Amino acid sequence: MKRCAAILFVALLMCLAALPVNGAGYTYNSEGKAAASPDAFRVQKVYKYNDIGTTAFSGAADIKISPSGRVAVSDTAGNRIIMFNTDGSGLQIFDSFLRDGKRETFMSPSGMFYTSDGRLFVCDRGHGRILEFDRELKFLKSIENLNKTLLPEGFSFNPSAVAADKWGTVYCISYSSTNGYLRFDSSGEFRGFQGSPKTSLSVAEKFWYKFMTKEQKERKAVSVPVNFNYLAVDSDGFVYTTETNANVGDTAAAVKSGEKSGLFMPVKKFNFSGSDILKRKDNFAPAGDIDFETGYAANERESGELWASDLSYIELGEQGIYYVIDSKRNKIFCYDPNGVLLYAFGGTGNQTGMFSKLTAISYYGGKLYALDSNNSSVTVFEETEYGTLLRETVIAAANKDNTAAKKGWKELLSLNGNLTAAYTGLGKIYLDEKNYSGALKCFSAARDRDNYSVAFSKQRTAFLNRMFILIPIAAAALLSALVFLFGRLARYNAAKRTGTLSELAYGTEKAKVLFRDMMQQAAYEFGFEAEDIPLMIEAIPLSADTIILIITKVEYPEEIDTRFSKFSEGDESDFDSYSQEDGSGVALEGADDILGLYRKMQEERQKAEQELKQSADFVPLEATFSNKEQEVPEKNDAKKEPVDVFTDITKLFVFQNLDNVTRLAHVLNGFYHDQNDLYKNPANKKFYLVIHKGKHTPEDFNKVCNILSEYAHQERYTDALAAYFEEHYNVIVSSNALEVLAEL
Repeated sequence: MKRCAAILFVALLMCLAALPVNGAGYTYNSEGKAAASPDAFRVQKVYKYNDIGTTAFSGAADIKISPSGRVAVSDTAGNRIIMFNTDGSGLQIFDSFLRDGKRETFMSPSGMFYTSDGRLFVCDRGHGRILEFDRELKFLKSIENLNKTLLPEGFSFNPSAVAADKWGTVYCISYSSTNGYLRFDSSGEFRGFQGSPKTSLSVAEKFWYKFMTKEQKERKAVSVPVNFNYLAVDSDGFVYTTETNANVGDTAAAVKSGEKSGLFMPVKKFNFSGSDILKRKDNFAPAGDIDFETGYAANERESGELWASDLSYIELGEQGIYYVIDSKRNKIFCYDPNGVLLYAFGGTGNQTGMFSKLTAISYYGGKLYALDSNNSSVTVFEETEYGTLLRETVIAAANKDNTAAKKGWKELLSLNGNLTAAYTGLGKIYLDEKNYSGALKCFSAARDRDNYSVAFSKQRTAFLNRMFILIPIAAAALLSALVFLFGRLARYNAAKRTGTLSELAYGTEKAKVLFRDMMQQAAYEFGFEAEDIPLMIEAIPLSADTIILIITKVEYPEEIDTRFSKFSEGDESDFDSYSQEDGSGVALEGADDILGLYRKMQEERQKAEQELKQSADFVPLEATFSNKEQEVPEKNDAKKEPVDVFTDITKLFVFQNLDNVTRLAHVLNGFYHDQNDLYKNPANKKFYLVIHKGKHTPEDFNKVCNILSEYAHQERYTDALAAYFEEHYNVIVSSNALEVLAEL
């Protein structure tokens, strides 16, 4: 009991803690406020240049650790690479090499990269080349003298950062280039740029441009493409980059607003086609410091730059964990694979664990090696118990090891009540365990709206499935359509059917034909989709010769037995209280709502029938259900319209990007003209188009949906989704989205 109280007290203190002092570890809570955190790393050793046994390396640019544990520091100003063991011993100065029998030297070496087999790549920036050496530092090959026909006019090759994937593809950043990063094949042949900033506005940018203020447009007009600062490649070949936006205000506004796209974001992850796929699932995208309200000095707040971090370097850890450097404030930020901040530490100062000019970091064996180029020093950080627990828990969660992850998240929360990643991670585990109440509490604490809504939806579904409900909520809206459809089909086939309802017995051919017709027409006119979904068919007698058929989708077939287990063979005494004098049947539990809907439909239909009472081709609904043969007059007036009750159909289509939505809008321009709303999911950056049939005929709306299917994929739509989209998604255009986009 005392231990529990102590843990709660510590957690409370952390939740109430203000912004930590410079150098101390911290994180951001769900509201984007800096809050103290246990230290994930502590200083193990600081190696000054004299400790290593060399002269100062004040111009150092990069630090890397070889697979064998050798530290390499590129001394740009000294035209050399300084190498030593992780304990500070074994100094080696690498400043020249033999190439084709001739000795050559470095000129301003900068970025470096070690392969898994110990090969070393060096950006020899002053000579405009990338050099490759074997594990014994023997020259292998050089990438230089690029084919100028493949390069932009005036391009100068000044490699400043390099990395290679396991297939031998080499990626490089050329200093001051705004064309993206360069890609070379294993033989060193240039294969083009990737991640290139667009030279013209995309469709999405054109769209947003229409809503910009005058000041924003002016700032956009003078914007220049971003510069990549550094890059790294993971084991799957994905390229991570950091970049600096010329207009830090754009980045600041984007992060503050919760924007999850890559636009103005300083950290990106590119796939093989050069598309940004970095996950940004936290409330705030990875951008360094985000506490722009209270975290910084008054002169910074007044300057207009506020909190804008300059993320100059990125280092990859284990299984998607990555570290970035804010060179503006000499801090290190650590993110999990979903872009959730785990912790931050460092700062500017002379104290141990702080820096004068933090230039580069390297992760090796659970330790971080931090290069301070101004102090000519390397600080070795080792994980604390908290840091190790956090790393192992993140990895367990990534590997779907819920047992280990659950234990880890709970322990972490007892140590740090501000750790948003722990609330989210624990909530996801509870969701997998169908502990929806626990998941809701965790997602609420993390202010994770998307996952909270998922948990709430699943909790509601589970509750409804435990209870006996004659018609699920999702199918209630379709009930009236199906009842009316039965009437239409009955009327349509009145001339052909002269039998009785008894002929629709289970298994008869007529019953099968009728059911197929009903399902086809229900899908066509009312959007009732039931492919590969079990159906439950129920009949409610209204009179001796009239029934209502209820067709319900059964998404959880295993619960059918549970639904009907409450019904047992009745005793005759059970019926004593019911009067059967009028010959009416007894409504089952839950049928009142069905009958209410039916009566409402009947009122609407009677109103319409009143207007067409004199019509020659009018057949009353009662007659269509009658077992008596009815005459069906021939249609002799083409202008007369059949009785119909307006029925809307709503479909949901998901697009990968706004460009596809816009292209579709141009295709449908002038053909479709009814309500349609466009939303954007900030989590997955996809666009959701909710489109209504409205006054369109089923034929025309079916054509529209077929065209839509070529540009997007369809998902199930329920009435509850509309409210969910309004609350959690970004409303791009409401009511007439396709019309607006068609004008772009």
